[in-house]
Amino acid sequence: MATYYDIFGQKVQYLSSDPSDVQTGQVWYNSTSNTAKVQGLGTASWASGGNMPYSGYTNAGAGTLTAGLSWGGSFPVTSTTAEYNGSTWTTGGAYPAAIANHGGTGSQTAALSVTGMNPGAQPARSDAFEYDGTSWGSPTSVGRQGFGMKVLGTQTSAVATGGGSFPGPTYNTNDTELYDGSSWTAGNPFSTIRSFHSTGGVNQTSGIIVGGRSAPGTETAINAVEEYDGTSWTAGTVYPTVVKECNGWGATNDFIQAGGSVPLATDACAIYDGSTWTSTASMPAARTLNATSMGTYNTQSGMTFGGSTGGATNTTIEFTGPGPVTKTITTS
Repeated sequence: MATYYDIFGQKVQYLSSDPSDVQTGQVWYNSTSNTAKVQGLGTASWASGGNMPYSGYTNAGAGTLTAGLSWGGSFPVTSTTAEYNGSTWTTGGAYPAAIANHGGTGSQTAALSVTGMNPGAQPARSDAFEYDGTSWGSPTSVGRQGFGMKVLGTQTSAVATGGGSFPGPTYNTNDTELYDGSSWTAGNPFSTIRSFHSTGGVNQTSGIIVGGRSAPGTETAINAVEEYDGTSWTAGTVYPTVVKECNGWGATNDFIQAGGSVPLATDACAIYDGSTWTSTASMPAARTLNATSMGTYNTQSGMTFGGSTGGATNTTIEFTGPGPVTKTITTS
């Protein structure tokens, strides 16, 4: 950050109106209002949204803040699909079977659901389904079971990560599966085995995974972060604390981690810029095993819904990031 001595003697822009294309940190003088102004950052916050038509944790989510999607979850295990319009949830086309512990990505009208399990109907599933905004289509084979698998990308350019078989012997893996909208192929594995972790990413060429359960047959939380470039995984900056049963949204260089267990449920959230984690507004209550939808592939808006806040919940909370705000400079 520039010091006083760095900027001493430099001129401040003298403008008749506030500029339209303003950058964070920019300073100018508005001659019409006779005020000096600076572009800064606002304060991040959470607010209550509409309640889902069902309560459930380990549900999956997709879509955006104004066109969100939730399906499945437990307990009891359900096949319910629900759609969000920014204020109200309504019931959509039912999933082909009651499902929980599955992964999801995509949009409200083009979602992808991957593997999972109905605890009352073991073993874990090895199939995936697409949603078109009305109904779920025919299954495709992922090629392996995926209890606690997490997914990033879109319906036609997805990366499925981790998870494992249930019952064992491989509860957690470091496997990567790639989906192009019609078939699945194996990708390069990542370093740290995990399940029930967070994921983010635009498509198969850019992704991030955070935390999760690790160690075969255990629920040990980890803080390892790995980033994907479409071919291989590399280590990212570790999360500030171990966390599992978590979720988030965003891109590799603009990602928010929201809640999870450490090992108890937490309300803590942090934003990742590709190299550094920074704490941001905490959720109103600790929440774990939750699902998320985003505003865009960044941390400026999104929501989390369902999950557990001491028991299965149907509540939705919406996030507004620390976006740009124009401030008037005063001498007080």
